[in-house]
Amino acid sequence: MGVKVIIPAAGSGKRMGEDKPKQYISLAGLPLLVHTISTFEKSALVDEIVLVVRKDEVAWVKENILEGNSLRKVKKVVEGGKERQDSVASAIKWLWDTTGENDIVMVHDGARPFLPQNKIHECIHEAQKSGACVLGLKVTETLKMVDGEGMISSTLSSGDIWVAQTPQAFKWPLLKEAYLRAREDRFYGTDEASLVERLPHPIRIIPGVFWNIKITFPEDFQLAEQIIKMGIVS
Repeated sequence: MGVKVIIPAAGSGKRMGEDKPKQYISLAGLPLLVHTISTFEKSALVDEIVLVVRKDEVAWVKENILEGNSLRKVKKVVEGGKERQDSVASAIKWLWDTTGENDIVMVHDGARPFLPQNKIHECIHEAQKSGACVLGLKVTETLKMVDGEGMISSTLSSGDIWVAQTPQAFKWPLLKEAYLRAREDRFYGTDEASLVERLPHPIRIIPGVFWNIKITFPEDFQLAEQIIKMGIVS
């Protein structure tokens, strides 16, 4: 069994309000994307990383992100697509002929730099056992359904609701089938799990950690700096 990781990082980061995508903004002296890749570089269970970036950034990423940062597990940088699903599909195409039936493939957001090592291990082991799993956080706040006018229409029970994080890990044949089915049906989901759910196939959720944040807005970088200062990342 091998373990391969797809890291989609082809977003434009428009919500960040910067002149470059968020994954290349400096965090504690290194581009955000370097922190994310390094998490899997350190894992003894991960064999290979496929990085997905925008077409016009491929050469720049190889020179400025990979070279000099000891990121040896990145075996390929592929061009992303219009949507996240298209980007992951590009990586799946690259892995198609080199990935075995018993391999595990994980997908992890390029802007999620604080994934703990033990959660990588948990996801891999659960995917081996059940075929599919997602890291997530159980919702503890009261949830409100709001209409188009900004008015509350109903209150939802948070008892069985979780916020999905990444990584999301799957046995390779299952992920392949899910993407083939989505392409045939011209279906676009919000994450990999939403495609696997359509097969259908049960997916186990694994409790994540609150500091496994996805950096999206400028204030998220401030939070990220605090997480680093707190020394809770492992």
